Amino acid sequence: IAHCKNQSHILLAAMKPWQLTHVVASVIFPDLCQGSFPNCTFESCPVCLAHGQRSLLAIEGPDGEAYTSAFRIGRCAAYWDSQSIISTVLGILVSEKLGVAVEYVPADDEASATLAMSNCQNWMSGECKQVIVDSVSAKAAFNGPANGTKLFEDPMPDMMFHSEIQDWARRDIEYSMVDWTKTHLASAGAVGFISEDHLYAFRDIVEEAWNGTHVALAYWRTYTTPLASSYFDTPNQLMSAGVSPEILGCSSSEEYVQVGMDTLTELGYTCTKESWWLTPACAALGDAWKHECIPVFDDDWGYIKGPLYKGMAESGMRLAKITLGYDLHYDLISGYKHRVLFHWWDTDTMFYGRRPVIVNMPARGTKDEPPSKIVYAPALAASEQLRVLVNNLFITNDDLNQLLSHAATARDAELFNNNPHMFQKVACGWLRANPELVASWLPDARTCPPAQAYDDSTAKCKICPLGTYSARNESTLVRECVPCFPGHFCVKGATSPLVCPRGSYANTSGHGECMRCLPPSYADTTGSLGCKSCGQIIPGATTLFAAATSKITPVLWPDFTRPDDVFIRSYTCHVDCNFLVPFNITTQMIQSMLGWLRDLPGLSLPSLVAEDAISKVLDYVITGSSPQTQDTESSASLSQIVSSTASGMYSRTPSLLTQTNQVVVIADHSNTESVATAFVLCKMVAQLTIQDPSLTPRYLRPDEDIPLCVKICIFIVSDGVFFEAPFVKSVLQATRIESMVLPVIAQDSFRFPGKPFFEEYQKRALSMLAPHGILEAPEVLAQLIDTMFKEIAVVFSPQDSEALLKVKSQTIADRLMRRQMTNLSVISLGSKPAEFSHEEAEEEDHADETAEVVEAII
Repeated sequence: IAHCKNQSHILLAAMKPWQLTHVVASVIFPDLCQGSFPNCTFESCPVCLAHGQRSLLAIEGPDGEAYTSAFRIGRCAAYWDSQSIISTVLGILVSEKLGVAVEYVPADDEASATLAMSNCQNWMSGECKQVIVDSVSAKAAFNGPANGTKLFEDPMPDMMFHSEIQDWARRDIEYSMVDWTKTHLASAGAVGFISEDHLYAFRDIVEEAWNGTHVALAYWRTYTTPLASSYFDTPNQLMSAGVSPEILGCSSSEEYVQVGMDTLTELGYTCTKESWWLTPACAALGDAWKHECIPVFDDDWGYIKGPLYKGMAESGMRLAKITLGYDLHYDLISGYKHRVLFHWWDTDTMFYGRRPVIVNMPARGTKDEPPSKIVYAPALAASEQLRVLVNNLFITNDDLNQLLSHAATARDAELFNNNPHMFQKVACGWLRANPELVASWLPDARTCPPAQAYDDSTAKCKICPLGTYSARNESTLVRECVPCFPGHFCVKGATSPLVCPRGSYANTSGHGECMRCLPPSYADTTGSLGCKSCGQIIPGATTLFAAATSKITPVLWPDFTRPDDVFIRSYTCHVDCNFLVPFNITTQMIQSMLGWLRDLPGLSLPSLVAEDAISKVLDYVITGSSPQTQDTESSASLSQIVSSTASGMYSRTPSLLTQTNQVVVIADHSNTESVATAFVLCKMVAQLTIQDPSLTPRYLRPDEDIPLCVKICIFIVSDGVFFEAPFVKSVLQATRIESMVLPVIAQDSFRFPGKPFFEEYQKRALSMLAPHGILEAPEVLAQLIDTMFKEIAVVFSPQDSEALLKVKSQTIADRLMRRQMTNLSVISLGSKPAEFSHEEAEEEDHADETAEVVEAII
């Protein structure tokens, strides 16, 4: 060590055993000091990118005290190569680039790993017998061996690449001891790649069928006919060979198994006495299913492939499915012991050697969300550099395919088995070949993510404050916080200035929000630097005022139908009124005007009218006198035209325009971060729903009710949002129109509602909401909140990187296009739905009411 340049002497006696290992490696490979590294092989891969001392993290324990520990990464070594390799990629970077000690924790089951990060004893067995809360158990769990003993057998991971986020909602039932609102679990965003479930066939069988009789076994429709059966073993042959399911029977006391069985039953599958599950087309064959249906091997009841199962059932495919369990499934498929179809996913190396062929289905089965980075939040809080690296890590499907191709080669060469260096070798080779990508993940002055900038005083990336935006300096390539220029405003964490809307201005740089033009002034263009003097009333208001104070008569064309209450309530579904907002013209004003105008007496023109009849109508409109004529024919026409009252005008229902904006985004208007999230979400998702404009999300303004035409409500949830009266009113309105709901989490600190939340909510909700006119029982409101979170929530923060926001935006767009989200049902309210507030007003003189509206507009 002494002869290495720029390296201090180290007191060996004070070093930990893992530190000594690296010192020994430096002695064995002295060229490490010069920046070159030994070849990384399957037998040995001690150093990949950099050498040096590794430090422990000071992690806050569940008891509030700080404990020193390595950063522990949960790694699946048995069935999920992609997760294991990516875990090792991160481990190498944390250890060798950040200098933080890393420990890999065997965690084959994702659900149990979640329990581990929730501080549960016996997590490896999928149990939570005791939650670590006191100092004694925390020290034992975080520090490992102490005084020769250890309280818990298994170290707890601080991070896990996780694909079962949707299971969190069910864990309140499965692990009642865990208070999920206090577990410090957090998501660091998506890993990047998308994992897709498929139905596979062996390539040999597919090629045999095509070359022999041109039967296309890679196409789903082939399996709706008897053509495919001759190329596969029959279920009867498999049963004779001793192939049997993992779980016997058509029901189970194991909850996760029963959930899978219930899913198949709901999709129309039939369970046989032999515990096979038949698609409807297969079951229709009766006892002949054992000889005519194609067998499908599935791996595990805990891994439900809902969209794929649905496609198999609804497409008419004659399939008989049997669930074998992971071990038997892998043994039978990898050994090619039977001619069958089988389930697996495509981001895995398990069966690469067989080169299986995907059976093209009517709708491919894709998981709802890409795998996520789930972390024990205090571990990331212990190191800003670690937090930046974990958040920036983003591996695409192309990146992953490169990694998996090397892993597949190693697996085929039998280098995988019992080899601790396998993942290190594959990950290291890929990291060395992609230095630019690695550099983009690491925290330094040039790699601050969008919305942040490099702070020289702390040598860390920080979010740009209000009034500035993050921009990269073209000469230094370093992100800086640049003041917003005039005519624009910048929210906290902005990546670009936002132009001031009409009716507002920003006359200097550095504005966090635009200033509104006050009467009698206005700004009729976006990006204004100041306001203009009105000088006179705007023409539209003048006309409306004159209409309200004069006798007028509407002239109705033959194809015109007076609007009814439904049309007026849903007016914003058909017409975008946002351009009137700068003039303080609200939706309620417009709706009141339409109601007044609708009820005025008018003249209904017939389809054919003589010229002099038109003249007499004009005379009537101008003078207000009844038309007089000696022309019998004209008199007859005019008698049909003139109508003295508005009654009888509703003989037909108005034909509504094509309904648009079926999706609205509801934010907590008292929370700037929530509003910013709503705006960014609307902008990014709109680019992905161009093919269906009705799904383009629209931001719901504070003074606006949810239009009746809305089918999907995206709720931006944040801390304390369910105690905000306007937000709760929107939830109730969404319930009354039975809208589908998609919750979006805007803050990392937000915790999913659990038992403690609902207990507190039922105590406080009435006192906080009743003064605002919300009188529903707290139990009913709690039920609605619980129903909302039965839908998988999406974490969407404007502070994330642009690449990550694009992935999350695509996830939201996909969910909108599927239209299969949870409905908030009016039945939940336990009473007949109330009408919206603007419908409850008593009828008044419409002319007086409109005059008041006009005064407000002016």
